[in-house]
This record gives sequence, C-alpha cells and structure tokens, in this order.
Amino acid sequence: MQSKNTKYILLAAVIFMLGVTIYNIGNSFALFESNFTIVTESSTGSWNILINNVDITGATNTFTVNNVNITGNNHVISNKMAPGTSAYFDVNIVPTGTEVSIRYDLTFDFSLLSTSLVVDEISELNNRTLVRTGENTYSGIITLAEIENNVVSNVRVNILWDNDENNNEIDTALGMDSSGSISIPVQIDVTQYLGEVLVEYE
Repeated sequence: MQSKNTKYILLAAVIFMLGVTIYNIGNSFALFESNFTIVTESSTGSWNILINNVDITGATNTFTVNNVNITGNNHVISNKMAPGTSAYFDVNIVPTGTEVSIRYDLTFDFSLLSTSLVVDEISELNNRTLVRTGENTYSGIITLAEIENNVVSNVRVNILWDNDENNNEIDTALGMDSSGSISIPVQIDVTQYLGEVLVEYE
C-alpha cells in the first residue's frame, strides 16, 4: 500500500516538476521574444520656408518680384531702366518653425536675355555671409540656432544694365517698346544644411 502511495506521490512530483520546468522554459522564450521585438518611433524635423511671403513647403513655386527699385541717372527718366542704369530687389527667406539648418542657393539665368544685365552686387542686409558658389550662383546658410532666434535672410540683389555697344540695336528696339519689360529668371533652391563647406567659385 505504501509503495503504491509512494509511486503516486513520486508520479505527482514528477508531473509537478515537469510542469514547472515547461512553464519556466515558456517564460524564458516569451522574455526572449519580447526583448527581441522593439518598436521605435521617430519624427521628422518641421520644414516651413517662406520666400517673399510665398510658402515653398513641399513644392516648386514661382513668384514674381514686383518691388524693383530702379536707380536712375540724369540721362534716364525716373523709374525707367536703360543701359547704364541699375536696380535692386530683395529676396526674403523666412524659415520660422523649421527644425533643421538650411542652405539656400540663388541662381541667376541671363542666357535668354538679349540685354547685358549682370549681377552688380549681392549682399545680406543682416550682415550675414553669402558665398559665390557658381558663375551665377550665390549661397548662404541659416543655422538651427539662428532659426530658433528668429533670424531671417534678407538678400539684396543689385542688377546693372551694362552699356554694351554691341547691343545698341537690341537695346534701342526694347526702349522704343513702351510696354516693354525685362524678366530675370532667378532659381532659389532651399535644402537641409548638413555641414558641408560652401566652396567659393573661382
């Protein structure tokens, strides 16, 4: 009788130990799996750029600079351009709310113009640095620290109508057209600044 009871006790003990062992093994695998699967979340930095009050976020935009200030001389009527005169306009880049440093590149395309217009001078009105990085490209940087301090870029572009004697016929024809106007294509690329050095064009 005792031997049967002992067998039942031993059998029950073995089954109990086997159950405990299986439970511990199961927990070990469950622990391994739960540590193996990691869910991560990341958010991208906000990108919010205004150029002359036009939102360029997420798209290619075209805008017209109508506020062109003509610097005349004694030989040309006020507010009109002609060979020998110059004009300037401003490009304002406002990155308020942007969460990354930015680089901007202004590229002027004079190839389709029949007149001799050139960039006479280009500068930052806020005493910031611009670098001529291409024949007709000028680049600048606004760091994240500057953006957080609400620094904006105010670029002033001075254009000169060079008095090229080889263009007299074309310039005269343009001057005789009372509704004539000159469009200067300017491409502005704004990208995230990743620490690259702005190499000066030679």
